[in-house]
Amino acid sequence: MIIYVIKCRCADYFNLIQLLPHDIRHILNNFQQESDKKTHLLSYLLKTYFTLGKGWYVNEFGKPMSNIYNNWFNISHVDNYVIGCMSYTGSVGIDISMLKPIQNIFDFRSCFTDKEWKIIYADSTLILFYEWWTKKESFFKYLGTGLTIDPSTVEILPDTTILFNNIKLHDVHILTKWINKSHVCSVCLPYDESIEFSSIDENVLFDLI
Repeated sequence: MIIYVIKCRCADYFNLIQLLPHDIRHILNNFQQESDKKTHLLSYLLKTYFTLGKGWYVNEFGKPMSNIYNNWFNISHVDNYVIGCMSYTGSVGIDISMLKPIQNIFDFRSCFTDKEWKIIYADSTLILFYEWWTKKESFFKYLGTGLTIDPSTVEILPDTTILFNNIKLHDVHILTKWINKSHVCSVCLPYDESIEFSSIDENVLFDLI
């Protein structure tokens, strides 16, 4: 599975946004932070890249779905990174998180099972917290439901076995890998394979405008 990684570098996003359709400009300009405008612009362009310009729609839970038959993709962003993956064999879900301090980790206790929490809480570095968090997020994005499902009904074991309502899933796999020392991502897909990162220069995406 190739995970495409784009790092926001360009400072002149304002003029690029003006070249987009009115409805997209309106969405991007509603973001208060410039960093959010940049990552959402790149997310929009990456969707265009994945769907070969054929467009997409969103399901009832907000997951983007390609207009191309047998073309699945998913995108996530945090900080100044945008990542995405695509598949021709089934749904995919991807999530990225940035390692940073958490004021009160117990705010997230209800998102994890007892077994998961025992593993996460024993790690003072928060590395395992962010790994498990992206695993769960990628699974829900794979389902296309977001967090409309109680996160504690999903248990991900250290060997990445997935239990959903205490039933072991055999046709879903989660892969986790650190992009660098501060950014981790997980991808959920219907088959098991290794992860490879591939950088996309943002100028390649800008050419799609």
